[in-house]
Amino acid sequence: MALTIRIRSRDGLERVTIENPNNITIADLKALIENQLGIPISIQTLSKDQNLLLAKTLDERIRFGDMADSQTLVFCLGVSHGSVVFLGYEGEGERLVAGPAVSPAGSFGRKMTINDLIKKDCENESLSFAAKRGGFKYDEELVNAIALGLEKLKIGTKF
Repeated sequence: MALTIRIRSRDGLERVTIENPNNITIADLKALIENQLGIPISIQTLSKDQNLLLAKTLDERIRFGDMADSQTLVFCLGVSHGSVVFLGYEGEGERLVAGPAVSPAGSFGRKMTINDLIKKDCENESLSFAAKRGGFKYDEELVNAIALGLEKLKIGTKF
């Protein structure tokens, strides 16, 4: 049975899958983090305390020693399937953990030129010249006539 541990760092939340969870040590967990997330063992600091994420220097990270002994068994620390382990490492200014692959769909995330923006604006303007009242579509002149008849001022396409 595979065991999944959630690894929370300043880069976000990642998951590490352990295929054989029997007798896994902190050293084994660090090796899996290196293999699956690409963070070298030498710069990793692991802890069950979320305040590790607030530590900015190596001296501050050293204070979190609950997972410092590499021979300690993971399950002895209360880590089980779905547990969160916090990860601090040097060089957190640049993202070492690759984020999920993103492929934009539809109009979100797509590059637009100024011509595309003008075209969209013209489409919106032409749609706004028609107002739907009582199931019938009126053009702008008829809407203006109705507005004058009701003695209302027309601001844009709304009264």
